[in-house]
Order: sequence, then structure tokens, then C-alpha cells
Amino acid sequence: MRSSKFDVRRCTFDVQLFMKIKRYKIIFLFSLIISTLLSLLLLFYLFPFDSNSIKPYPASKIIYDRNGGVLRVTLGEGDNICRPIGLDGAGDWVVKAALAAEDKRFFQHPGVDPIAIIRAIGQNISSGRIVSGASTISTLVVKLTGPRRKRNIFTKFIEAFQSLQMEGDLEKVEILEQYLNRAPFGSNLVGVEAAARRYFGKSARDLTLSEAALLLGLPQAPSRLRPDRHPEAASRRKKTILDRMFRDGLITEDELESASGKAHFPSRRALPFRAPHFCDLVLKKVGPKGRESRTTLDPSLQSIAEDILARDATERGLSGISGGAVVIIHVPTGEVRALVGSPDYFDPISGQVNCAAARRSPGSTLKPFIYGYALDRGLCGPETI
Repeated sequence: MRSSKFDVRRCTFDVQLFMKIKRYKIIFLFSLIISTLLSLLLLFYLFPFDSNSIKPYPASKIIYDRNGGVLRVTLGEGDNICRPIGLDGAGDWVVKAALAAEDKRFFQHPGVDPIAIIRAIGQNISSGRIVSGASTISTLVVKLTGPRRKRNIFTKFIEAFQSLQMEGDLEKVEILEQYLNRAPFGSNLVGVEAAARRYFGKSARDLTLSEAALLLGLPQAPSRLRPDRHPEAASRRKKTILDRMFRDGLITEDELESASGKAHFPSRRALPFRAPHFCDLVLKKVGPKGRESRTTLDPSLQSIAEDILARDATERGLSGISGGAVVIIHVPTGEVRALVGSPDYFDPISGQVNCAAARRSPGSTLKPFIYGYALDRGLCGPETI
């Protein structure tokens, strides 16, 4: 029987090798942590996100009459139509449709959705091409509020990194509000309120489930899905959104069936353009900046004044007189209650000339006032005239 001998030198070598490998692992791990921290610091320096630097909404200016009716909506920055609202003005259906369309785990993730990233990678690898993305509402807001960048993987990484920073600066409801007010809805429509008014003639809070699903599906491809031009594509997208809402538990089966009926495809409504000469004066006085201007104009009196002037111009047209103006002022307050600058604002010759404000020679119009003043002061008498 051979006796076994303990190889001290081999054992010592194994221990030294183990300690060396362990030391290398520690060094590697430490280097990885340091390089990661340095990379993050570099990213913070190169691509910082400051919520205070978010540019204002490209808001249209809205002019209201004394009763709150809309007289005119102007084009905002970039010739866009945008009517910003708070999240409480969007309505439940709009919020639910937005979550189903873009980011169902919006209120759970920190700005990027790891589950969506893994899903997108798997789907893209299995199909051999890009068929799915992992954008979140937060990354979309970063994209909509930041500078234009080339669309590549590096840009996606920057947007994801900045969305993490944004989540630390803004509340979830603020981010969602930013998205709903900045998302593109086709042509020059920016924001869900402008789209709701333009397509359905109502506020976003008053949209039905079917209407909300139709609209919130548009930002994915606004031009290709415009319901007034591509109703079939818009209908398919609407069905996709409704199915997601049901699958995610946002609506019931009865609500799904009710909203999945025959789609109503809206036509784009014209922007309000009432009391044009009056609104021109308002814009000239206050300028295009600011979202709202509330005026003293009375819509009932304005309508009466327009009808009277148009009828009078028609009757006097035979004698070669085609112009005229009407101004109604509330004497105790000096408020302008109605103003019509010409019989027809759209007349190609002189319709946009505001006769109520145009400079012209008074001729003998002022003579009675001068004579009245002279009579009051005793400077002349009836026999003098």
C-alpha cells in the first residue's frame, strides 16, 4: 500500500493563484464602478436636463367675448395651433387612451421601462428588423422639448438618460401634461385640446371613449393616420388602442363593445373668426404674445350691428356708397360692445379697411361741435350763424 503525500508546494501555488484571481476580480469590479460613475458624471455634464429650460408651449392666442365665447384663435409658434390645458381639463378617457397608446407602466417606471426594453429587443431579434420600440411618455417629452437630433441608437440613449433626470425634477402628472400639450396630431395641430376642438368641435374633457381612442392613436404617425384623409388607417389604429385599454384593465368589455362601433370620421372644422375688425384691433393693441385676451364685446349686439350694416350697404350700393362702420359703446364704462369696420371683411377691394378706425378728413362733421362750444361760452349767438 502506497502512502499518499501532501504536496505543500502545489497547495501553496493554488492558494496564491486563487488570491491573485480574487484580487483581479476586485480590481476589475472597482474599475467598473469607477468607470460607470465617471461615465454618468460625463453624461450629466454633456447632456444635462433642466426642467426650467423647457421651452414654453407654442400656444395660440385666443380672443374671447364678454360671455366667454371664442372670437378668434391665432396660429402659435411655428404656425401651429396649440391650446394648452391642465391635466384636469383632459378628461379620464384621454388620459387612459394616452397610457394605452404610449406607456401603460408610466406611473410605475422611473422614466425608462426595463420590461419594454427587453420585450423590444426580443421582438426585433426574432423578426430580424426593428418592429418595436421601448419609448416611454417621459422619453417622448424629452424628444418633444429638446433640440432636434439624428435618429440613432445614441440619440435614444441620450433621451433615456435625460428622461431619468426629468423624473427627478417633475412629477408624473406634470410630465403627462407636457405630453398631452405637445404631442403632434397631424398638420399643424399640437396638443390634444387643439385636436379635439378642430376635429370634434369640443373640449378634450368632453370626448367620448371612441373619440379619445381615435385621437390618442394619431401621435404615432400623425400624417399617415389623419382621420380626415386616411379614415381606414385611423380606424385600425383606434381599434388597437381600444383593445389595449381593455387588455390593460382600463375599460370594461361593455365599454369596449360600445366604443368599437362604426367610427365617426370627423372633418376639420374652421377656426373661429368672428368680429374680425375688432379682433384685429385687439391683436394690434396687445400683440400676439399671451394665451388669452378677454374683451368687452357683446356677441348679440355685434350680430345686430353686422346685419344692419350689411343690409344698409346693400340698399345704398345703388348710389355708389359701399363703405360704412358701426361702433357701439357702453357710455357709463366706455366699453366697446360692438365694432364693425366694413360691410364685408372679405371684400377683396376694401373689406379689411376698418372704417371705424381709419383716419380721414372730418370735413364739416366737427362744425356743430365747434358751434355748440362757442354758443355755450357766449362767443356767438344764433344771429351770428
